[in-house]
Amino acid sequence: MNLVGLVVSRNHRSLDYMTVEAARSLMPICDTVVVSDMQSDDGSWEDLEQKLGSEHKVRLRRQPWEKPHNDPQWWVKALNYARERLDPEAWLLQLDADEVLGPESYSSIKLAMQDETAGMFRRYTFWRDAQHLVPWNKCCGEMVARLGPTKLYLPSDEPEPAVHPNIRDRAEVYSGLHIYHYGMIRLPDAFVAKSRVVQNCFFGSVDPRIHTAQEKYARWDDYDFFDGAPLRDFAGKHPEIVHPWLKDRGYQL
Repeated sequence: MNLVGLVVSRNHRSLDYMTVEAARSLMPICDTVVVSDMQSDDGSWEDLEQKLGSEHKVRLRRQPWEKPHNDPQWWVKALNYARERLDPEAWLLQLDADEVLGPESYSSIKLAMQDETAGMFRRYTFWRDAQHLVPWNKCCGEMVARLGPTKLYLPSDEPEPAVHPNIRDRAEVYSGLHIYHYGMIRLPDAFVAKSRVVQNCFFGSVDPRIHTAQEKYARWDDYDFFDGAPLRDFAGKHPEIVHPWLKDRGYQL
């Protein structure tokens, strides 16, 4: 049974996504890794060609960018556009472009595929630095379904929309399935730029807290986005594939 990795992204250079690291984290376990670019206009496509074009497992593709606005489903539409163009008989392992797969997940991925059961991953979302995580249930999904038959629909992490069957419907928790989410500790200016783009796509406007954070604080993440809930300590190890990315941004491992 073939396993296809999928990463969909747009403008990773200007918005500081780790599309290349995400793809490379999938390569040891996947038979093929598809990186689908949504018509980047900042040189990201050329960067992908340079860094991944010679990798024998990687397939670089392009898909339309519809300039979504106030569309809560735009992201799952983009994911499923790419998914529908994969081998329908394969299994799918999907990452967002600001995530990497933990290598400790390999054995559980193989077990889930052997059981023919979709897999639910624990996702670690970092905040402020590489040692702290967002408060529980305060930001982004903690448990996310990312592994399953390619023919099954990919919902969002919340999950929405209510399309059945989907990967989350069938997913079970396997010990050791981990995704590391670094989108909240990307370069600060890139985080704000990314937030403006993505929030306009989802909601048609930008969260006013972003404006307040920029106007009143030296760092945007000094603003209390979590209603006083404390950050959690991270006691694990970062995947080696992301060490250079973190060090380039001044983070201590």
